[in-house]
Amino acid sequence: AALAAAAEPRLRHWTAKEKPCDSQGLPDGPITSHSSTFVHCRQRRQEVYRSTASMLLRLFRAVYRSKPCLIGAVLFEIVVSLVMNVMHRPVESYTAGTTLDLRYGYTADDVRYWLYKLGPEGREKYLRMVQWDIFPYIPAYTILLGSLLLMESEKTGGRYPCELAWAAPVIMVCDIVETSLNGYATKKFPQKISNRLVLISSVANMLKWAYFALSILLLAYLFIFNRIS
Repeated sequence: AALAAAAEPRLRHWTAKEKPCDSQGLPDGPITSHSSTFVHCRQRRQEVYRSTASMLLRLFRAVYRSKPCLIGAVLFEIVVSLVMNVMHRPVESYTAGTTLDLRYGYTADDVRYWLYKLGPEGREKYLRMVQWDIFPYIPAYTILLGSLLLMESEKTGGRYPCELAWAAPVIMVCDIVETSLNGYATKKFPQKISNRLVLISSVANMLKWAYFALSILLLAYLFIFNRIS
């Protein structure tokens, strides 16, 4: 009896931790303060993700449903791309090799060699290009690509989800991470930055190009699908 009485609190604690969950994944019964905080944080993150995704879809929908806005987005992308090309040519003229942004992955040694070959003047020009890349170049192509993907996906009449347009923001995030870290490495040179940061930048670079290629193929497929169906 004494052993049973001593084990009862432990048994209650064990059964409380193993309580089954309801259909939403929440504990079916009393929740401790720690688990309650965890659930609240998880729900808060989900709300933030949903609201952000909804806001972006509303923005893309507003752009493509307004002919002047869509034309303006196309013209704006053309202008910022031309300016980016003008800023990129001097950087390429230093015979340092292909700009990091246009490569598909790179190592820490690649970054340091490229920055060394650029020289002080070339690095300054690259930093100006980084600023233009982050704004307005990245937002411009994100809005245009997202609007076109949403437009073509909604024309399918529900056969393809409108969430396909999220590919554009994913590219944007990868591009911002890559460009920001490359800019940071340029500012710190000749000091060496962490190999982990270079790895993050390289992975973001590869994801950017992979998602970009997938988005273009998807956009072409949806365009053809909507014209022949």
